[in-house]
Amino acid sequence: MIASTFVVSSPHGSLVGVRLSPRGVEHAHEHPGLHPDESRRAVELRGARRTSFVAGRIALARALDELGAPRVAVGSDDRGAPIVTPGFVGSVSHKGELGVGLAAVDEGMRVGVDVETIYEIRSGIERLVLVDEERARLALLPEHERARALLASFSVKESIYKAIDPFVRRYVGYREAIVELPEGAAMERGFARASVSLQLAQGESIAHLEAFVTARDGLLLSTARAAQ
Repeated sequence: MIASTFVVSSPHGSLVGVRLSPRGVEHAHEHPGLHPDESRRAVELRGARRTSFVAGRIALARALDELGAPRVAVGSDDRGAPIVTPGFVGSVSHKGELGVGLAAVDEGMRVGVDVETIYEIRSGIERLVLVDEERARLALLPEHERARALLASFSVKESIYKAIDPFVRRYVGYREAIVELPEGAAMERGFARASVSLQLAQGESIAHLEAFVTARDGLLLSTARAAQ
């Protein structure tokens, strides 16, 4: 039922990716890696929603297990974020049959994770995701690097918003964060730090925020950690 798995030591905790086999998707809710409560929730879902739910829950459970956390059902809060084992924090992302979970010991900070498949993004989306400053930097890159850089900026912002959501508790637009990416070669070597500046529309204060991004095996993975 699981086609592949990867485990990564990220700057912000244990990161696990789980890809379901296309042939196993139909019966994904029966996977032994699910908690019985999660299996019952999965039965209520259909198609792609079931697939992403199961892959994400298994990935996050395995990330928590890497840290020695007792296995409990991973629930969801009123904002849709995962509720994990007390004493730990976690975040989840998914893309098709791939689920990615990030887990860390709770030290007062919150984490976010995002996964994207590297592909050619449709023209014009940069105006929705980037501010003028970011678009100017993007224009300086060789043309063949721009699509991946745009996708990396999108991914970093997704992980940031998950990390700060417990503090701001509202939708945060893409233009409320300015991201300066590390060099492409640095992302290829492992997790590289992205420079981040928040311009939150409602003036919320985030005392600590950091983000990292890496490119590996046709994927972009980003993680963020925040404290208020």
